[in-house]
Amino acid sequence: MRFGERMALEGLLSFLRPRLAVEIGTAQGGSLRRIAAHAEAVHAFDIVDPGGLRDELPEVEFHVGDSGERLPAVLAQLHAEGDHVDFALVDGDHTADGVRRDAQALLDSPACRSTVIVFHDAANEEVRAGLEALDLPEHPKVAVVLWDLVPGYLVSADTRHLEIWNGLALVTLYEGWPGRAVVEEEFYDSAWALQAAREAIRSGAPG
Repeated sequence: MRFGERMALEGLLSFLRPRLAVEIGTAQGGSLRRIAAHAEAVHAFDIVDPGGLRDELPEVEFHVGDSGERLPAVLAQLHAEGDHVDFALVDGDHTADGVRRDAQALLDSPACRSTVIVFHDAANEEVRAGLEALDLPEHPKVAVVLWDLVPGYLVSADTRHLEIWNGLALVTLYEGWPGRAVVEEEFYDSAWALQAAREAIRSGAPG
């Protein structure tokens, strides 16, 4: 995560103080460490073993394997045990299908009734396509959709030149929300704007 994303995540977690949190996509554990610092318990999902993170973060239960298979089963178990997910960070499979699948599992689960979900890399085309396929503002459990809680970036570095990454989207679930979700619609969508900027750069447009 970029510095602005880290600051936003830290502020959100310090405000929410989730009792139970979920992270999908652990990698080296940077964001997981911050989630674990604020939550009482965390379930973390990744396709690779966390290694030394197990000893470093004893409050975290690690689930190794495809989140498409592991996440729905764990959510079902949490609900059966009377638990509720207060916060989730989705930063795993960045394909459109992978993002949609992970988000759908959270939306479908009765263990997620009043839940704040943050999606990383929400400005990326694949990630945004996966989220838009869910028609989140019309979902009966979705109360708020902030596509650009933190906007993404058009990369200038040579390694990923003109790729679009980063950005945090926030979705709040509230079971029984009356009507369409609250969406900030008076701004240009940053994912669209970044794609337009990239095409302008590629075409050699001035400015």
